[in-house]
Amino acid sequence: MLLLSLLMVSAAAAVTETAIVDSSDDAVSYLTKYGYLQPGKPVGSGDLNRGICHFQYMAGLNQTCELDESTIAMMNKPRCGMPDIIENGPDPRRAKRYSYVRAWPTSAVTFRIDSVTSDIPRREDVEETFVRALQFWSNASSLTFTRVFGDTPANIVINFFKRAHGDGARFDGRGGVLAHAYFPLDGRVHLDEDEYWTIDGDPGTDLLWVAVHEFGHALGLGHTHVDEAVMAPVYSGYVSNLQLNDDDIAGIQALYGDGSATSGPPDEDMSPIPGSCTGIVDAVTTTRDRSTYTFEGNLVWKFERRTSQIATGFPKPINQVFPGLPDNIDAALYYPPYGKTYIFKGSQYWRTDNEVVDTGYPRDISSDWSGLPNDLDAAFIWRRNGRIYFFKGDQYYRYNGRVEGGYPRPSSVWRIPGNRIGAAVQWLNRRTYFFHPSGEYYRFNDWRFRVDRGYPKSVAPIWQGCPGNLMDLMELNAEESGVSGLAPSLLALIMSTVLAVNFVKY
Repeated sequence: MLLLSLLMVSAAAAVTETAIVDSSDDAVSYLTKYGYLQPGKPVGSGDLNRGICHFQYMAGLNQTCELDESTIAMMNKPRCGMPDIIENGPDPRRAKRYSYVRAWPTSAVTFRIDSVTSDIPRREDVEETFVRALQFWSNASSLTFTRVFGDTPANIVINFFKRAHGDGARFDGRGGVLAHAYFPLDGRVHLDEDEYWTIDGDPGTDLLWVAVHEFGHALGLGHTHVDEAVMAPVYSGYVSNLQLNDDDIAGIQALYGDGSATSGPPDEDMSPIPGSCTGIVDAVTTTRDRSTYTFEGNLVWKFERRTSQIATGFPKPINQVFPGLPDNIDAALYYPPYGKTYIFKGSQYWRTDNEVVDTGYPRDISSDWSGLPNDLDAAFIWRRNGRIYFFKGDQYYRYNGRVEGGYPRPSSVWRIPGNRIGAAVQWLNRRTYFFHPSGEYYRFNDWRFRVDRGYPKSVAPIWQGCPGNLMDLMELNAEESGVSGLAPSLLALIMSTVLAVNFVKY
């Protein structure tokens, strides 16, 4: 059994704290608390290993999937008390690095300071630190902050508390959890008064760093796996020239825009919505009426049949277009033989007919998709053999009524840089498109089994309706495939012969 200690330094003396995690039982408690394991569910060795592997990914550690020394050391570091994996929120392993839950309905946010720490002698210094922390977010977005006093209602309310303090999220004394906050439309920010709070690099817990982080939550941001970002879950310590990371900035702008004249709220029937040009997508699919939908976060874009423009008024909230579908979906797939579209998130899936969710859904993936895992990344039908393919992490599955024998296999065979695919679709032109977490997409040559020349390209101008259009996607006859000049009957004969080969290699 490995026992680690935390060293927390106060102005008076060094205080040694007992390790939070020093056994597998402690690790189960930790992983459950921060969202990696489901509470109340028996934890087998496989569940524990997957939870550890997911935590190692979030923490930027080598993914051994074992409770090794570096993993225990990371679990014992001071951190934010908010979960890393939020129920019904985006999976941090997915395409976008930052995550968000929801925004305030206005960019003019009020705040109130109800109590301060006794560790910093001048109350004014504490209050000025909070103002500075909020300015990090206003400088990067369209947000403005106004302080209110007394009993005036405020969006963000700041307090220092010890141990149990009435919200069911008990603090644990010095070390461990430093603070926690609540997402909009709550906005409470609580800091642990048992910590020794300091400013300007004095020994102790840096109030500015923690305040910037917790205000990020109060504004709607979740944790990120980018360890240089302020929204990383583990406390980094005092930083002499603290700045938001590009990932932090991308996250806050996805919620509130960048503050420019063109990034504010859209006109009633016009797009874009602030943050709608991120270049990151969760899923892309077509439907029976030959519309195309791109999903990201809580938004969906629609391209009507054979048009080079996004449909008027898009993007829109997903639940306005597909009533009954969740936000932050994992993958989507249109299956032509049934004329149905399948939407996957977590352990469940939904079936739709165009924009209408069929009765009786969602259903469990495990009950209807034999052998398929939860938390998928992408899905598509490959025209080369007509089979369904699913991607998760760095592996892929081939499906034909059930996951076929010999799968999963490494996704590296598809030769997409980084071996990570955040979304995929067989589009209307019967070409395969892969979407990368970097915000780029690739058109895949199914016959030569490689990416087409001229790719990758940026997602935002093409699939999110930012400056640009869809002209290079309007190749419905696949004229560049090398067979478009053949007579239709001969082309059909070639296609039927090729599909009969079965292509068991892939």
